[in-house]
Amino acid sequence: MVTVGSRLKEIRKLHRLNQTEFAKRLEITQGTYSGIEIGRETLTERTKKMICMEFGINEEWLSTGKGEIFKSMDLSHNGKELLEIFDKLDPEWKKQVISFAEERLKLQQFQEYQNTRKSIKDNLDKKYRDYAEKLGPGQEELKNRLLATIQDVEEKPDV
Repeated sequence: MVTVGSRLKEIRKLHRLNQTEFAKRLEITQGTYSGIEIGRETLTERTKKMICMEFGINEEWLSTGKGEIFKSMDLSHNGKELLEIFDKLDPEWKKQVISFAEERLKLQQFQEYQNTRKSIKDNLDKKYRDYAEKLGPGQEELKNRLLATIQDVEEKPDV
């Protein structure tokens, strides 16, 4: 009889993971995962969602065995080509490609963060300068402090 546990084992074997590694990716203990795989424990909705999200699994297939194992993906031509090439790589190269892609994504996210931070800083600087220009006579001390604050921030390097 094909069970949820046997389907989980199939997913785990497809990804060449042992029970401990698979459980870690699902944020559960190895003991809990082992219990689910052998049918001693029930697969929770949360864990089912994690499996489907983490490994691109079709939830209906996981629950019932019906349909395709993997979610259908609407990939561009480049995406399909990339997957075909990736599939031909040996496991060590696959790890390196994934590691490179993750690092590149982190760099891209950091650059986006820096750009957003700079945009916010520039906007604040403009507002401070506009406000400082609107200050009239007798408010020179406040004007100087505002401009000094802007200058101080400009001299500090970005993170």
